[in-house]
Amino acid sequence: MRFLFKKTEGKHLIVFFCSIAIQLLITIFTKFIFPHLATENWPYLFKSYGMFVLTYEGYFIAGALAGIHYSDVEKWIVSHIKQLFIATLIGIPTMVLYYFYNIYILKLSYNKAYEVHQPLIVVYALIVISNIFYVGYLYDRFVKNNKHPKLIAFVSKAQKNCFRIISYADNRFIDSAYDDNSDTKRFLVHLVDMASGNDFCYRVFRGTVLDPIQHTNRTLCHRKTFK
Repeated sequence: MRFLFKKTEGKHLIVFFCSIAIQLLITIFTKFIFPHLATENWPYLFKSYGMFVLTYEGYFIAGALAGIHYSDVEKWIVSHIKQLFIATLIGIPTMVLYYFYNIYILKLSYNKAYEVHQPLIVVYALIVISNIFYVGYLYDRFVKNNKHPKLIAFVSKAQKNCFRIISYADNRFIDSAYDDNSDTKRFLVHLVDMASGNDFCYRVFRGTVLDPIQHTNRTLCHRKTFK
């Protein structure tokens, strides 16, 4: 990805739109074409496209470019937040109608109807992410300017407790896979675990990570690993 961005320096906006276009084509394929194909003999990650990293290439490239051009992205989102917020509100009933469109017009199965790999959801996801970005922007300003200390203290405590709950549930799910007799399944789950960051932080940081609010080391995860 670094090679791509270096070779396309000065044309990153074109790269972004191309990656989103490819992302839309991927979702069109998975929604309208893939269900009608015989995929029994396909490689596992191709037929289980939800676990295939390239299925989400548009989001990865968008995130990377946002990091590279953070100031420009921040200015654009802040200046367009009203439109983005209105689009988010409009999108809520739109998503509900879209679900019924999938069920009653396209005659899709329940699983396919609420699947995230759909063209409209790609666009709506970017809008929602922009709104979340703005919430983070506001919170960052509160912290830097020492405004609303009670809110900051609440968020700091809440995010730690939420992480512990999610991490516990994730651990239970992953640990059940480790007890499975299939080495292939355990290995694939292990890769997903690494991608989520849990195994990475355990191996590299030995179970600790820097808390962005309190600036202290805290335990992030404890996970069984392959010997």
